[in-house]
Amino acid sequence: MEALYSKLYDKYNKLKSKKISEIEEIGHDQEVKFVNYATASDELIEHLKSENERLEAQLNELHSEVDLMRSSRDEYRKLLNDECQKTKELFKEVERLQNLQQQEINSILTEGNSNSVRTRKQKNGDMQLGSFGATQVVLEDTSAGYGRKKLRLQHPVPQSDDANDSTRMRVSSGGCISTDIMLQNLLESLVGMKFGFVDEEKGLCLSAVHQSSGYSFSITWVSKAAEQEVELLYQVLSLGTIGGVAKEWMKEEIMFNLSMWPLFVKRVSQVIGM
Repeated sequence: MEALYSKLYDKYNKLKSKKISEIEEIGHDQEVKFVNYATASDELIEHLKSENERLEAQLNELHSEVDLMRSSRDEYRKLLNDECQKTKELFKEVERLQNLQQQEINSILTEGNSNSVRTRKQKNGDMQLGSFGATQVVLEDTSAGYGRKKLRLQHPVPQSDDANDSTRMRVSSGGCISTDIMLQNLLESLVGMKFGFVDEEKGLCLSAVHQSSGYSFSITWVSKAAEQEVELLYQVLSLGTIGGVAKEWMKEEIMFNLSMWPLFVKRVSQVIGM
């Protein structure tokens, strides 16, 4: 029996040692896994911390850019408001200068026409004035008591006394006007400029004004000998608001043949945008 107990005890010790070894091995494996897990966790935490710091720095940079953009936007908005105000003031000044220029041109036209007017009495009470090769003007008494008169400009055409009755402009109670005035109005609406005629010592002068830009010039009819072609003298009165885009020849005094008049009108129209 004692031998049997001894065998059982030895077997028990062997099993116990084996179990302890297995448990120790399992514990060691778990310890290694835990250490690896802890190391990986530490590395991940460090990576996340560095990534967080990078994102925070990027966020701060974006905040700085947004603040800078807002500051720039406010500055640009202020500059835009200032420019708008300056533009309004500039438009007002341009309009005022255009009005002054138009008044000066009208004054020049009126003064030039008053020097070339000659009157003659009619049996019907109308007063007509005309000149051969110069501006024709019709004046009509509208009030016998005050002697007020109406004055209109007409394109100069040499005519006989009989032809004057049908082509010279009359302003009567019915409000009729001549075909020359109608053609002049149609030409103004087509070209986009206002025209006026002045009889000067050096020849018949055409004054043109582009009202939207203030650009104005004069064309003088230069008479030549019978065998020579008529020439036109261009003189600028004011460049108005097209000074920055005007061609060099538009700023100078030039003379050209009558046959080049359509080309001249085309070039001017291209510049002023008609």
